[in-house]
Amino acid sequence: MPTNLSGIHSASRMQRAMQQSPIPEMIADLAAGNITPASSIAELRMRYRTDRLCEGEAKACMTHACRAHAAAVGSVLVVTDDEGKICFGYVPDPGLDTDDPEMATVFQLLGKTIDAGHAAGIVAARPTTDTSSSVEYPVFAMPAFEYEHAHGQAVGAYGTYVISFRITVARPTPSSTPTG
Repeated sequence: MPTNLSGIHSASRMQRAMQQSPIPEMIADLAAGNITPASSIAELRMRYRTDRLCEGEAKACMTHACRAHAAAVGSVLVVTDDEGKICFGYVPDPGLDTDDPEMATVFQLLGKTIDAGHAAGIVAARPTTDTSSSVEYPVFAMPAFEYEHAHGQAVGAYGTYVISFRITVARPTPSSTPTG
């Protein structure tokens, strides 16, 4: 009677699947500069079209490729808006646990990259029935790269989520206009 070593079979299945996917080619292309960690999913689907990647597969493959590339070139921590549209900034990833006291300085540096007034604008735009006064900013680990403001979507798609922090702002009070 054969022994079922599902962990071994699962690991070998994952390894075969990865080798048969475009991940190794993506890793090589990242290293060669043919693609960047901020390449769009549409660009990836076009470049690796012989693999007939759907959007979800392209995203998953690029996530794996970015993790491997980060292991080779180093990583940065990138802060985005909660909708994953805006990349505010990035700092070198010290590789520490998020609760390590030295990470407080890293998170302070990331917080300073957020556009002044962004959280206030988000809170002010909320309906009056929404009484929350804080805005969440997710932080992702990504390969070292010069991320720009418009790279938020790629960071949210391919990055490894690390933590989120909140910025609390004073809720605007309705201005009273004299009637008369």
